[in-house]
Amino acid sequence: MLFSPSSARRSTGIVEASRGLPPSRRDTFVVENFPCFRPSWASALTRQTALPAKFIGLPRDPTAAQPSTLRSQDVPAPSPSPGQHPCRHALCIARLSQVLNLWCRRAKERVAWIQERRMWKTNEPQALSRESLKDLFDNSIPAIRIQAFATGDECCRFAESAGQHTMKPVVGDTDVGQAAFAVQRIDHLGMTQAAFKRRGPEAYFTAATKATAETAAVYAQSFNPLDRLIGLLASNNDGRVDRAVEPDGRPYFVGIIRKSNEGLALHADFAPYQAPGYSVDRIDAQLAWNFYAAAPEVGGVTTLHDAPWTWTRSRPGEVGENYPLPNEAVAGARTFSYRPTAGEAWLFNSRNPHLVSPPGQSAGDRLAVACFIGRHPDGRLTLWS
Repeated sequence: MLFSPSSARRSTGIVEASRGLPPSRRDTFVVENFPCFRPSWASALTRQTALPAKFIGLPRDPTAAQPSTLRSQDVPAPSPSPGQHPCRHALCIARLSQVLNLWCRRAKERVAWIQERRMWKTNEPQALSRESLKDLFDNSIPAIRIQAFATGDECCRFAESAGQHTMKPVVGDTDVGQAAFAVQRIDHLGMTQAAFKRRGPEAYFTAATKATAETAAVYAQSFNPLDRLIGLLASNNDGRVDRAVEPDGRPYFVGIIRKSNEGLALHADFAPYQAPGYSVDRIDAQLAWNFYAAAPEVGGVTTLHDAPWTWTRSRPGEVGENYPLPNEAVAGARTFSYRPTAGEAWLFNSRNPHLVSPPGQSAGDRLAVACFIGRHPDGRLTLWS
């Protein structure tokens, strides 16, 4: 169980307050006021066994250095003072005091560790700017909202143009993904790299040419939202902004057009986990961009969780399973939700697990264009789907 900063501060304050009391009263004061104390732990202390996880537990994150977990073995058992009767209770209280002092030091380390992690500094969406774009890549804010990305007339023409083409259902690339997409149907034009993550780059780039022509036909009869996005990003980033291209010149597909009228399961997206062998796996941060040409009046809410997806590759070339993610991956995490309106565009850090609630019955289509934006170590941005 996670050790919360508020619990750390309270426990630390109790120990600090006890220092102003006479020694004979100090230990009793701590025991009486310690928020998580249980009598059963006293015997554990005197036996030098491990303390309960709720008392000392620190989360394990393979991507971050953390304070070590405190065990009762780490604290030497106290000896009775000269003239003091070595009763079990006295030894227990003395040992508990020692453990609390060490535990409070670890608590302060834990508070500092949490504060140093990439966490949202606000729970409000921001307008697009150089600062907000950097903050979103660094996961310091939940989302960027671009109001009036497109006019009402542009949205109508886009929806009408997309409606003239036959959309295909998304089919997962694994047994787990196929089962998830069978429950929540997503129709689309174009393609995604995730659908080819196990078939490999050759299959992806062969299909990318056809998918690009398919969506270009929709843009030709309305407008090209990708060109508009690239222009906005270029105005707010020092590095180059362009569609992703492999070193040998093969272009990625960008801009899946999808209708998610049954919602989306909890998932996260991060190319270094999902695209081994592609050049986009060298990015250090990733955003998702969605432009909404149509949006339902009820439901269709996107919920983001401030709990960046972490995964460890066990063998070369292994691909992370991202759809769906278990609910345990976001337990206790801060959330942010938004219901889009037609004409808006939203950006968020796609490594944060996110889901979409199903629109209400007869609430209208949820029609969007989406792509990923990857930041490379040199500051340039590349787009792909």
